[in-house]
Amino acid sequence: MFLQDFQMAINILIAALGKKQYFICFESIVPPYDGKRFVFSIDKESYYVVDIHSGRVVKNYNDTWRNPEHMEVICEGA
Repeated sequence: MFLQDFQMAINILIAALGKKQYFICFESIVPPYDGKRFVFSIDKESYYVVDIHSGRVVKNYNDTWRNPEHMEVICEGA
């Protein structure tokens, strides 16, 4: 994994969120174990998952694993 991968994930997230949510602060950015998806933690209740290969951005909540429909697809990607 390269620093460019982090930059690519951040750029995808900025493009997906647009200017209305441009000033979101993150608690952490977790690099992918599979080289594909970055996790941006916002707070204790939600986080963004950015797939750098497809460009897909999903906002998940802490209960998404129990309730799969409790998520928002922000951007489907390319």
